[in-house]
Amino acid sequence: MKKLLFIMLFVFASTLTSLANITVNEARLNVLANEKSMILSFSNESEKVESLTITDFSGIVFYSEEMDKYEYGVKYSLEKLPYGKYRVKVTGQNFIEFHEIFVTGEGVERTNFESYVRPTLS
Repeated sequence: MKKLLFIMLFVFASTLTSLANITVNEARLNVLANEKSMILSFSNESEKVESLTITDFSGIVFYSEEMDKYEYGVKYSLEKLPYGKYRVKVTGQNFIEFHEIFVTGEGVERTNFESYVRPTLS
C-alpha cells in the first residue's frame, strides 16, 4: 500500500511539474494589416511549426502547406483571398494555434487568437 501511494504521489508531482513548466509563447503568426500579408515565424526549434492551413468558416480549405522546407519563417500574401473571415491553423508537435483573420479591401486584421499546448510528462 505504501508503494502504491508513493508511486501515485510521484506521478502526481511529475504531472504538476510538467504543467507548471508550460508557457504559452507569443503567436507564431503575425499579421501585416497594410500589406495584406502574414508572417509565420519559427522562433524555437523545440516548438517547430509543422503545418499551416487557411480555411473559411464553412470549412473550405484555401491553402495548406507542410513547413519542413522553411528554416526561420515564411511570408504569405493574402491579396488573392476573397474578402471575408478565415481561420488560420498553425500546428506543431506540442502545440496548435488558431487565428481568425478578416480580409477586406483595405487590408487584413486578426480578430481572435487561441493557443493550446500539449502537456508533456518529464
